Amino acid sequence: MKTKFRAWDAFYKMMIYANDKEFDFVYEFWKEMEQDRKENDCVFMMNTGLKDINGKDIWEGDILKVHIFTQELGESLGVREGEKEFKAEICYQEMGLWLQGNTEDESGYILWFNGMHEESFEVIGNIYENKELLSA
Repeated sequence: MKTKFRAWDAFYKMMIYANDKEFDFVYEFWKEMEQDRKENDCVFMMNTGLKDINGKDIWEGDILKVHIFTQELGESLGVREGEKEFKAEICYQEMGLWLQGNTEDESGYILWFNGMHEESFEVIGNIYENKELLSA
């Protein structure tokens, strides 16, 4: 798998995409354009290697609609099965890919959510262009 990168340019309010061969070029281009900008005006992100239900690449900083199946211990000691849907940002943490939802139950490492696969995710935006989606 080729490593792919993108960068959010806050000054121009645009996302710039590049693969590993183009990354140095994009970084140098951004540095040249930064005459009147601060370094934090550009945020670099990496592709996760995952795809969503529509075959779209999932990037660090994307907002995902996540659909999971749940199992809970019921009051009568039986197991209740259900489904849950929530929105979460995907990002890298110390131990891997992390989903940051609005609650503790909606947050965790992707491997923590058992049985997740491409059908579990749909990219609906990113935290730079569509931040309001997380609160909706």
